[in-house]
Amino acid sequence: AGARCEVAAAATYYSEALELARALDDKWVLSQILAWQANTGMGLGDPVYAGAAGLEGRDLADASGERGNSRLSRNGIGWAHMLQGD
Repeated sequence: AGARCEVAAAATYYSEALELARALDDKWVLSQILAWQANTGMGLGDPVYAGAAGLEGRDLADASGERGNSRLSRNGIGWAHMLQGD
């Protein structure tokens, strides 16, 4: 039950952080949050969650030249494709 509570808390924190970053139009922070959200999706074993966050995070990071966030996002995308047999 403890792990489920942590997952729910993480989802709440990500949602709040994404909302704030979008409201501030802070693309760097937004790409960082999405990159870590993709990483969390990998840890949870959820390729859909990891892939969706990774795609948006990658696009934002690439547009702003943020290579670290792009790399972490691409890792989530690749992992999602691997698990889905793509």
